[in-house]
Amino acid sequence: MEQNDNDLVDEATGIRRQLTDACAAVEHANTQGMSLAAMIFVSDDGEQMMVFGLEGLDVGEVLQMAAGQCWEPTPDQPLRGN
Repeated sequence: MEQNDNDLVDEATGIRRQLTDACAAVEHANTQGMSLAAMIFVSDDGEQMMVFGLEGLDVGEVLQMAAGQCWEPTPDQPLRGN
């Protein structure tokens, strides 16, 4: 793993962390009786977004609902950021 003084890691390490976080989120949701409904990817510069949703899912409605939520870290939350 390559990490510099600015706490940045190389691309391969970043991708491995994203895979680990994604798996942790799916497992956590499953323990709460939930399933994966959508995945959202955003470019590093914030210019592009790609959304994958289950067939029949209104992604716009899901994003609106998520935007209205108050998101705060909890002790059982599997993800703590980058």
